[in-house]
Amino acid sequence: MINNNIDKVLEELVDILEGHKKGIVTKKSLSDHIHALSLYVAVESCSQEERDAIKAKTQSQQSQDMIEKILLEYISVEHYAEIYRKTALSVIEYYVTNMIPTVPEEIQKSLKNYLEKITLR
Repeated sequence: MINNNIDKVLEELVDILEGHKKGIVTKKSLSDHIHALSLYVAVESCSQEERDAIKAKTQSQQSQDMIEKILLEYISVEHYAEIYRKTALSVIEYYVTNMIPTVPEEIQKSLKNYLEKITLR
């Protein structure tokens, strides 16, 4: 994965929700969603010519890792890492914000603190 710091952020979230929403919110499901969305955002950040080339090269690829490898022929690792980080934080913020009203009050407080902490990163 391009950003191990995001792994830690996801682990914190799953730990907060341990026992509640178990199996619904998993590190893997969030990570997979973030990875797919980051690839999409990164491809869309390219010029039309680059997007067409990437799409042509990835047409037969099913693996996100292979698509990522092809994408990195067109953008820098640093640029992709920044897209990944911003996308991850947006996705996590969205999930947590929408989850807060659905959990018990003690977990709400933990999620609000968590949300505050990750927006400072």
